[in-house]
Amino acid sequence: QRIMNPVPVVPLVQEHGHEKNDALCVTTASWNIAAVNNNPFEYWVSCEDPKYDELMASIESLLNDNSLDKPIEHVFSDVMFSELLVEMAGASLESLDKIELLWHGDMKHRKALNGFLRDKSIAAKRLTSMPDRITNTINLRDGSIRYRPSPISAYQGAMSSLAAWWDSWKAFIFHEKLEIFRGEQKDDKHDTCCYVYGLVSPILRSKYPALSIEEEQISVQLQILCLAVLDAIFLYILFTAGSNIWEDVRMSLCRALVYEKVPNTCKVISHAYGRTNVIFIQEAAA
Repeated sequence: QRIMNPVPVVPLVQEHGHEKNDALCVTTASWNIAAVNNNPFEYWVSCEDPKYDELMASIESLLNDNSLDKPIEHVFSDVMFSELLVEMAGASLESLDKIELLWHGDMKHRKALNGFLRDKSIAAKRLTSMPDRITNTINLRDGSIRYRPSPISAYQGAMSSLAAWWDSWKAFIFHEKLEIFRGEQKDDKHDTCCYVYGLVSPILRSKYPALSIEEEQISVQLQILCLAVLDAIFLYILFTAGSNIWEDVRMSLCRALVYEKVPNTCKVISHAYGRTNVIFIQEAAA
């Protein structure tokens, strides 16, 4: 959570009823709340719990240890991939033979860290960032919120094992029909009820030219695969770096940065900046 930076006092000259040199002092502050991001590990934060620093140091050590950079198939197995294909087929997603060729011919052999997380071409094609943004946090029409089962969301459920996470992930993406909040739209023809996979839109090569023509044609399927692999890699990192502590640390971060973010934000404004005349807010949640 970014820190509010006070701006120096600005003297404003009152032209009516006062002398020209009689200034009105207005204090201002600016705060980028970053409320649109619910990844508890997005920033390195100050935390009183020593387990947090222990976990982060262990993650840093892992990321710099090439011996722990496993092939993706050791993190997201062939069995998991086959189950994903079954789910995508059930969702009537086509061209799965091309996804299968890409998996067996390339992706599963890549190293999880250097061949996937650090691959700048995946970022340029938006194959992980786009589906994560769409599925990480979903606001529903009844005012409730659903989070994707992932270490980088504010998901409240347990992720005690890779198998437990995978069952929850498949259920969320393919089997939960959610009534999405889409603003104050009054169009009766607009269907707000859909499965989560239906929220993933094609990525256009005209906007992201790093995509090949073939990748553009299967961009929805490719995004779903890359998102599953991404979450599995993050779980591998956390289980390896802090198997006994990461879930507790993550939940404490979620409480501070997500679940209690609005009251905490109001508390900071009220206590530290209650006498400030003007506060400029950026990246506040709608």
